[in-house]
Amino acid sequence: MSDLCGDIERLIDTYNIVVTQLADPDRAPSTPEKKALKRLLDTGIKIKAPKAKKATKKKATKDKDTDNPPPKKTDAELDQIADERILALLPDKLPPPLTPQDLIQLILHPSQLTTPAEQDDFLQQAMRGFAAPEGSWTPILTAAGLHSNQRVTVSTVTAAATAAVPGDTIPLVTVEDKLLSFIKTTGADFYATTRIVLCETMCTQATWSELSNVQKGAHNRELFIAQNPSLFDDALTHAQKHAKLTRGGELLADMNRFLRNDREPLTRARTQIYNLGQVFGFAAIIHPAASLDSLGRPTAALSRISARLHLGLNKRPDLCREIEARAAGNLNVIRELLRGLVVIDDKDAVREYLTDYRERVTFYRYD
Repeated sequence: MSDLCGDIERLIDTYNIVVTQLADPDRAPSTPEKKALKRLLDTGIKIKAPKAKKATKKKATKDKDTDNPPPKKTDAELDQIADERILALLPDKLPPPLTPQDLIQLILHPSQLTTPAEQDDFLQQAMRGFAAPEGSWTPILTAAGLHSNQRVTVSTVTAAATAAVPGDTIPLVTVEDKLLSFIKTTGADFYATTRIVLCETMCTQATWSELSNVQKGAHNRELFIAQNPSLFDDALTHAQKHAKLTRGGELLADMNRFLRNDREPLTRARTQIYNLGQVFGFAAIIHPAASLDSLGRPTAALSRISARLHLGLNKRPDLCREIEARAAGNLNVIRELLRGLVVIDDKDAVREYLTDYRERVTFYRYD
């Protein structure tokens, strides 16, 4: 056994010597290395030289790219890119509104707006708007498993397992059927809740834009205090609480982290849904891809496009008229659709809210 180990060690030493020689063929081998080469060649083993030069070249290219990064585009150049993309999105003639079945599929499989293709689809679909069914939403929602009468709650999912006799096996199809229905319920709840959140978010944009920088700073401090009451002693005065959040304050870093991680996504989403609502009306809110999550991400390209859409549409008064002509239909869709999704106690409240909401916001501004 010891002889075998010795042979292996010598083979490894020989291999290392050969690799060293192959990596630098211009270096003259020593006498021991010549003997090692001969022993290895006698074994019949073939060794390929490492591609040292190619690796060095690749690294040099990478270093060169790092030393000379492409120039950063100016705001004017980015605006031009956005305008060209908007121009490509505008159709010669506005297609018909999306059907109720189209909308159901979007609710069941919402886009996250993470790619330009998803963003373009979202913008073009919101531009078209949505059509109401000829009759009630009830049969359409029921067929999709989304109607409020089909709600599957946590207790529904766990009831069978809780009631099962030890040793019994619940059929897999039964379990997965409940889970998929539960997923549809949570999706319907999320969609309905998010539509109301987007409506309220849109309303706050006008108020926020009218604040001065000093007022915005005070607002951010008030918001942090309201969201984190446990960080402030009840005995502190209003001024003392604010002092902890100004320069040198012990909670300033915590507030900045809160603003960056929690507040900024809300601000981005609010700005975008406001801009989209200005040109597409309720259709921007109806589309399931619109949410605080999807619109709150730092997607500079989409943010720039949503901010400049009105400029592109301003050049197409024919499209503006077609979009605005579908306003009443979109309002009817969101009002009746949400009534079919929410629990019975909320149905009338949702309808009244959306009817009144139309008087609180200004849609269809292209100037």
